Amino acid sequence: MWFLVSTAILAVGGFVAWAVAAWAQPVAVVGGATGLFAAVLFLTYLTGMGLPVAVARFGHGPEEQTEGLWRWTLGYAAVASAVGSLAFVLVAPAVLGSSTTGPLTDRGPLMATLLLTLLVGGTSWATLAEIRLMTLRAWPWMVLRTLVTVVVRIPLVLSPLAATPLGLLLVMAGPTAASGAVTVALLAWRRGGRRRWTWVRPEGLAVAWRFASVNWVGSLAAQAPQFVTPLIVAAAVPAAENAGFYLAWSISTVVFLIPHTIGQVVVSESSRHPSDLRRQARTGLVLGVALTGFAALVAWVGAPAVTAIFGPDYGTTAEVLPVLCLAALPWTVTSIGLAVMRTLADAFGTTAITVGFALLTLIPMVILVDTRGVDGAPIAWLAGNLAASALAMAVVGIRQRQRRRQVDTFTPAPRTSPTTGPSAASSVVA
Repeated sequence: MWFLVSTAILAVGGFVAWAVAAWAQPVAVVGGATGLFAAVLFLTYLTGMGLPVAVARFGHGPEEQTEGLWRWTLGYAAVASAVGSLAFVLVAPAVLGSSTTGPLTDRGPLMATLLLTLLVGGTSWATLAEIRLMTLRAWPWMVLRTLVTVVVRIPLVLSPLAATPLGLLLVMAGPTAASGAVTVALLAWRRGGRRRWTWVRPEGLAVAWRFASVNWVGSLAAQAPQFVTPLIVAAAVPAAENAGFYLAWSISTVVFLIPHTIGQVVVSESSRHPSDLRRQARTGLVLGVALTGFAALVAWVGAPAVTAIFGPDYGTTAEVLPVLCLAALPWTVTSIGLAVMRTLADAFGTTAITVGFALLTLIPMVILVDTRGVDGAPIAWLAGNLAASALAMAVVGIRQRQRRRQVDTFTPAPRTSPTTGPSAASSVVA
């Protein structure tokens, strides 16, 4: 529930910041900034290296071990962010076009790489720090970090700094990146102890690295549609039209964070108490469906108000928002199924769900956006999520049946006695 409060603050704050930008800045500026902002989020996702899931999975245990893993995680994330930012600066102009990347790359490759590294690296640290706070159960600090981040944005959006696409990007992405560095520093000084950072290889590093690497592949596939879709639309439509779509997309993305967040909590809590997985998954599914269903209803009722507030330039927002939010309902099923597979360390099940989700959403997205423009995006998104949720249910059911058959195959037949009844082995199986 604390995590959901943090997500709600992020949702309201993100919407308000982009709404103020849409009201205060020209639509071309907002459209250009949204393309760059989507690129920062894409790079953060691409260079995640499976570390957020690994922090949730291995953030429990003796402090000497978890602190060592945490330091190596931060270093790994920083290096990955720098490499990814350099690759983007070199490759993106040819792929996305200079109209999308120009406000950043026109300042030279060195400056563009430095800016991207700071934004992407800081955002990665913010994501990891939030999950670290979750594993430490420091819930109020987690919410405070999110609250400060979204509040700082609002006055900056109205400042002269936000009058250009690059400036608006710094206003929208900069506070989150800065909060990552600040939270990491505070974690180093937590509980009043001054901890000397050493780079001695901690126990369990190889196991955690393998787990992160397997889940990185899964995370790339699972989150690819959410980060690649804005780039597909930005490259296919004019900046003014992209501004309307991205405003709706930014709202729906936060709605999609609800099931994703619940899934992370299921992994974290079930890893702490493995026997509680079934109850955690069931609770997460019920809570996710209820919250995303309510959000979809609010989006459907409130969508017409978008045009009334921001004018006809944002008519696209009102048209696509309800369908984009409705797709969060089947995504809840997919994310909880994925959490179950990750908790069980089922590499095949994790890969099947994530790769299936990516293919079932991105392929129709590319086709429909190319043929129907912005109007094709919500149709592809909803249809792909429905198909992916059916796949996730099938994969979880099949893998669970296979696990039960393996237990039945390798467990000896129970022995009984007149006084004790079934043996301990049969009790464990039951």
